[in-house]
Amino acid sequence: MFGDFSCIACAESFPTLFNAIKGRNDINLTYRHFPNPEHSGSLTAAIVLQLAAREGCFWKMGLEVFESGDFRRPRLDEIALRFGLSKHSLEVALMKMPKSQSQTMVDADRSMALRLGLRATPSIILFEPNHVPRLISSREAVEVISRT
Repeated sequence: MFGDFSCIACAESFPTLFNAIKGRNDINLTYRHFPNPEHSGSLTAAIVLQLAAREGCFWKMGLEVFESGDFRRPRLDEIALRFGLSKHSLEVALMKMPKSQSQTMVDADRSMALRLGLRATPSIILFEPNHVPRLISSREAVEVISRT
């Protein structure tokens, strides 16, 4: 799933897909950052959530960030600190120069989305054995998960 934390459709899809795969170890849902530079706070949220991924709390923190709908630094910092990220690690992750590992990962995800020709979020690509990868809707993704 390529998503943007400031995207309303992503805010609906993220928890739905998360809940659909909860407890399933036969399905892999990978989130890739595709922040829209026109959306205020989108890039900052992506970087903070990438840091959360490195700390093992991406999905749960992502749910809270989407639920909050507030992508300003004070709110993101508050959520991140509650999930055990340090103030120092947040500052380092969000430094402009040199780019942090989290920023580099977000940039790589965004570049991949653009190379794939994606233009909107959420963009969900289904990979099934013996099938060509294809774009599907969130609803289709839940249907595929339900029947496997």
